[in-house]
Amino acid sequence: MVGSGRFAATLGVRVGIDPALPMLKISQGRGVAVACGLAEDLPFRAGCLDFVLMVTVLCFLRNPLVVLQEMMGALRKEGGVVIAFIDRESAEGREYKRRQSESDFYREARF
Repeated sequence: MVGSGRFAATLGVRVGIDPALPMLKISQGRGVAVACGLAEDLPFRAGCLDFVLMVTVLCFLRNPLVVLQEMMGALRKEGGVVIAFIDRESAEGREYKRRQSESDFYREARF
């Protein structure tokens, strides 16, 4: 999910998807081409992606395995994957967990 495009734009990611239209508008404003979609049903043909970047996505997914399988199907044979997540045992993870109920964004996250 491209979200606001903060990481995608900084890292030169050209295309992203997200189910949230407000996030897509922000991401598009940062120069990322966007499509409305779900990670569980990627709108890409098999083997068409050079790489996939997922930053703080897994903690929001109900079934991460389905998403990872979908992602691998969309990658070309030599494609790459970068997955970044918030470790619940890290100082940052503990702080997010402490403030989780106050956050509209992280309320549903499973660190």
